Amino acid sequence: MNASAFLPRSESKVVFVVVMVCYATFASRFLQAIEIAFGLPVPPIGTFLGHRSPAFEFVALVLAPLIESFFLIGIIELLRWLRLPAWLLVACSAVIFAFLDGSLSIQRAFVIAPGWVIMSIAYVMWRRVSWKIGFVIVASIHAFLNSLAAIVTIGYVFRHN
Repeated sequence: MNASAFLPRSESKVVFVVVMVCYATFASRFLQAIEIAFGLPVPPIGTFLGHRSPAFEFVALVLAPLIESFFLIGIIELLRWLRLPAWLLVACSAVIFAFLDGSLSIQRAFVIAPGWVIMSIAYVMWRRVSWKIGFVIVASIHAFLNSLAAIVTIGYVFRHN
């Protein structure tokens, strides 16, 4: 089976983003379910909520897609300059950012890694068209994934304040 069989068949960027978000969300939730099944503790909802700063948590979730996507693309472009194969571009950039983004614990990095893999794959694919389009695609996927976290954060704040 070819890996491209899992990609949307249309040229629509919106469809591509939505499908990739669904894949990333499923993979992350699946890994989280495995962690729960093995009795591992669930990581805290948000870094800044513990410091009573939900507004900063929300702003970080909104701005992060732009900033982190820019850095992800920078790493991928650096690795492209070194002429690494595409699979290594994806693997290296995803591992780096999963550990940077999940700096609270390796467990958290493990759960968010699928999102970074999918964002890296999306950029490598859309980079062929244009790096600008690749950036918009990656930032959009990242924004959708972070919006899920933002909804949970907002719900947590309303329930606990």
